[in-house]
Amino acid sequence: MGGYGVLRFGMKHPDVFSALYALSPCCMIPNQNPQTAPRLRPGENPVTADRVRTFTELERASFSVKAQFASAAAWSPNPKNPPFYVDLPMQNGEPNPIVLAKWAANAPLALVDQYIGSLRTMKAIAIDAGNADEPIATTVRTMHGMLDAYGVAHTFEIYEGNHVDHIGERMANDALPFFVKNLAFPGSASR
Repeated sequence: MGGYGVLRFGMKHPDVFSALYALSPCCMIPNQNPQTAPRLRPGENPVTADRVRTFTELERASFSVKAQFASAAAWSPNPKNPPFYVDLPMQNGEPNPIVLAKWAANAPLALVDQYIGSLRTMKAIAIDAGNADEPIATTVRTMHGMLDAYGVAHTFEIYEGNHVDHIGERMANDALPFFVKNLAFPGSASR
C-alpha cells in the first residue's frame, strides 16, 4: 500500500513532504459494494470476510478477504471485537454503514477536495499504474482528472502492464529520476 500511503501522508503532511510519486496506488476509493463476490485465485476459498471466525480460516481465505481484514485493521479497528479486533464493512451479510463511512473517509480520492491546498504546495506529483491493474488504473485516471480540474501540476501515466510488471524498470527510469530532480530537504531553498 505504498502508493496509497504516498498520497494519504503527502496530502496531510505538506510540511514534511514536498514531492509525491504514487506508483500503482491501491485503495484510492474502497469497495463501496461489500456484497461483491471476491475475485478468487485458483485454489482460494470463496468464503466472505464476515464469515471468517478463526485465524486458520483467515489463512485459507482469498486475497480479497485478507485485503479486507488489512483495510479494517487500518480504517476500522475495534479493540472490543476479538479475535481480529476490527469491524468489517459487512456483518452477518448486511452492510455496516458506519464502517463503510470510515473506509470512505480514508480514501485519497475523497480527501483531494479537503487537501487541495496541500497538494498545490508540492514541488512535483506523479501518479501511474499499469493498464491491466484494475481497479487501480481507473482510480489513477480519476485522480488525474481531479488534479487537472483543480489545476494542480502533476505527471500521469498508464503504462502497459499489471500491478507488478516493470517495477524495477519503473523505479530506475521513472521514480528515482523523479526524486533526484524534485526532492527537497528541510531548510533547502528549493522547496
